[in-house]
Order: sequence, then C-alpha cells, then structure tokens
Amino acid sequence: MLATLFRLMLFLMLFYPRPIMPAEAAGKQVIILETMPVHVILEGSAVFQETLHIIRDSVDFRVLKADGDPDRATRLLKNALAEQTPDLVVAIATLGSQVAHQLLKDTDIPWLFFTVTDPVGAGIVAQINQPSGTNVSGRVYGIERKTKLDMALRLVKDVSSQRPLRIGFIHTDYPSSQGDKGMLREAIGGHPDFSFVPYQIVYQAVPEKLPELLDQVREATRKLAGQVDYWWTPVGPLGERDEYVKLLVEETEKPVLMATNLRGPQLGALLYLGPDIPGQAREVAALADSILSGEDAGSIPITMPKSFAVGLNLTTASQLGIVIPADILDIAGGNVYK
Repeated sequence: MLATLFRLMLFLMLFYPRPIMPAEAAGKQVIILETMPVHVILEGSAVFQETLHIIRDSVDFRVLKADGDPDRATRLLKNALAEQTPDLVVAIATLGSQVAHQLLKDTDIPWLFFTVTDPVGAGIVAQINQPSGTNVSGRVYGIERKTKLDMALRLVKDVSSQRPLRIGFIHTDYPSSQGDKGMLREAIGGHPDFSFVPYQIVYQAVPEKLPELLDQVREATRKLAGQVDYWWTPVGPLGERDEYVKLLVEETEKPVLMATNLRGPQLGALLYLGPDIPGQAREVAALADSILSGEDAGSIPITMPKSFAVGLNLTTASQLGIVIPADILDIAGGNVYK
C-alpha cells in the first residue's frame, strides 16, 4: 500500500509539477526620486505610493531624496540603477526629472515625471499633449496661465482703477521658476488687462539658505515699490514656502493675487488656482500601474492633470472690496479661508 502511494506521488510530481507563479505576482521595483523636501513633493510622493499600493499589492518602492542638489540626485540614481534595474522610475519635480532624463534617455527603463512646470523648456520632452515616443510620460504641473489670469481678473476687475494691472513676480533662477515666468510672460503678453513686472533673485538651497533668500525678496519688494499692484508667487522651491507668502502679505502694501499652493489663501493670498496635489498623484499612480502592466510609456500622452483646486481668502477679498462670485465659491468648496 505504501509503495503504491509513493509511486502515485512520484507520478504526480513528474507529470503535474507545481505551477510557476506568473511574473505579475513578483514584486515590481519602483524608484522614486524626490527633488527636495517641500510640501508639494512630499505629499505627492506619499499619495502616489499609497495609491499604487492600493491598485496593486506587489510593488516595492525605493525613495531617493535629492535635497535640491543635482549632483546628489545624479549620484543616488546612478547607484540605485547600478544595484538593480527597476521596473519603473518616477521623478518628482523639475530638477529630479532632468537628472532622470539624462540617466535614462538611452535605456529601456520606463519612467514618469510629475510636478514639473515646463518639461519642454527643461529639456525633458519635445512637446506636451502628445506621447513622447520614447521611454517617458508624465503630468505637467500647472493650469494654463491664461485661465489663471482670467479668473483673477474676474475677482479684481471692479475694484482696481489701474489699467493694465501690474503683476509683480519675484522669482529665482531655479528651473521650474524660470519656466513659470516664461509661460506667465507669454500669457500676460496677450492679455491687455495685465502687465508683467518680473524680478529675478539668485536661488540658494532651501531650506538651509531660506533666510538669505527672504532677504533678497525683501530687497526686491523695496526696489519694486510703486511699480506693482498685485503680487503673483512663482512655482518652485521659494514659492512653495509659507515664509515667502507671509513676507509678501505682512511686509508689503500690495496683496498677493495668486498663490502657488493651497496654503497661500490660508496665509492671506487672495486666490489659488492650480493642480490638486493628491489628485495629480493618483493620476500618475494609475499611469504607473498601466506601465507596470505592460503599456509602453512612450505611447501615453503627456498632459496637464485633470484634477484642479481653487482656494480663496474671504478676509483679503473683503479688504479689497471684492464680492466672490457664487460659482467660484462653489468650485472652491471647503478651500475658503478667513
């Protein structure tokens, strides 16, 4: 009897071997390159990881923190690629995405970017609203600048006697801020109700050199005194800082018309109109899942995110004599502050 059972077991092992687990069951390796520790990047990275984990269980993340240093970003990503070829690289913000482009452009490794204001100007892709045809796709961080200007004008057109309205834009030479300046300049150039007053300062690493940056901002506000009607904060590491918005709100006589993020209206800026950070990250997580499932990154169009958010400060609006239109209040939802 035992001999018979043994022969049966041997037969089953030889002719019905244990099935091999499909490749999809193996953990996919995803490298995330975070440009610097600012809110928009940290929140985007966290939501991206959380969402992709919900979509698919079998994914392992390796997070690289560049701390705003391109040499560090290059070194970290080079070392990670040398240790293991990942299934996907995700770069968050302009500096990290430029590094990823340089290291991955001649490889077959797919990669995604997001929180990049001007990927064309940054040399990452040739055009947006089209597939790249290479190994990259992503989401552009922003909303058309003309759309922002149109909404801002709806709020201030009845309370501003100055025409055109002079928009002060104190920015650094950081790549994403330069891209933002170029797009805003182009939009204002075709908008007769606005004129553009940019002022460039030298970028220094945030947060270590933030006090020095803020001193440069103070000096810029003094030099621009009498030349601007409203401030517009730039995309980039300076514009993301609460301290920058607070300085403009508390130390100058002109209001902040447009903030870079949703915290701006909480600090006194009149308006925020831009990408919804969690929504953008969830969109990119869906793209990542498609690529990890076999879709070609180069076939996925590079677009602006579908989800956006509006923030308002009612106290600032009241001080300016502005009555917020009901439809804008509805769009803002819970992002209305006093």
